[in-house]
Amino acid sequence: MAISIKKYAPKEQPLKILLAGGPWSWKTTAAATLPNPIFICAENGLLSIADKEPMMIEVKTIEDVRESLSYLKRYFEASPSERTLKIETVVIDSLSSLAETIRNNLTNNGTKGMVMQDWGKLGDQLMGVFRQFIHLPCNVVFLCHTKDVEDEEKKIVVKDLALAGRAKEEVLRDFDIVAYLEVDKVGNRRFSVTESERTKAKCRSQALKSVSELPLNLTEWIKIINEWTKFWEDEVLETVSEEAPTDNAKTIWAELAKNLIEDSSEEKKAGVLKMIKDSQKINDAEKAWLSKKVMAWA
Repeated sequence: MAISIKKYAPKEQPLKILLAGGPWSWKTTAAATLPNPIFICAENGLLSIADKEPMMIEVKTIEDVRESLSYLKRYFEASPSERTLKIETVVIDSLSSLAETIRNNLTNNGTKGMVMQDWGKLGDQLMGVFRQFIHLPCNVVFLCHTKDVEDEEKKIVVKDLALAGRAKEEVLRDFDIVAYLEVDKVGNRRFSVTESERTKAKCRSQALKSVSELPLNLTEWIKIINEWTKFWEDEVLETVSEEAPTDNAKTIWAELAKNLIEDSSEEKKAGVLKMIKDSQKINDAEKAWLSKKVMAWA
């Protein structure tokens, strides 16, 4: 694979969103406003959007979760003409319940207690599943419950994510947007993506940050970002390494690289270069490319 130094150019990207809020705060309804969603349901919470007849996969065990991931990977690897459904958004309802599903697997549905190493396994498995979902090539939305917790040091009430252990901090890194759905005393709802000491809200899009009151329809968020952002192709400034001239050269280099990983001394590299030069099975273009790769090996 050729490697180049490029000048960064923004491109249209699917959204990766964490929607946080208390029970009945409209998280599921908001997620359903994104285009062609499929819900991965670890809890029974689609009654609020029953009229939309959403696509869903019900997951009760960690094996169900893995099977759902396998299906979605196959779906997006297939060509559009091979797909029988139209999926543009994956919604995990909810991250809190997904963690509980993994915990049930570790405790045999609550028949045994969690020991110290189980908490480590819970974190590892949750993050493993989470990252596979977040890297799907589509809009991905995780719903997460919050709870009010008093910060005794700051003397304020914070909206804490209902997650245990290190996962609470680790999952936040991979989201473009962490949005809190807030409901006032008379039932008015509003999104907050502005950082504050009371929430973990964040937003990498300056376009959304500039909107005083975000729409409750998340498809409108995509329009706001696309209208605000200028998209263009990357400009190549300099080539770091060239593409292999043939598949044969690529195969030979894969084997040579394994040897150089074990021994990258100057003596070893000199021997490899001599072997390339003397070989009768490699053409001149392949020899030149392989020799460059060996000499550049650090």
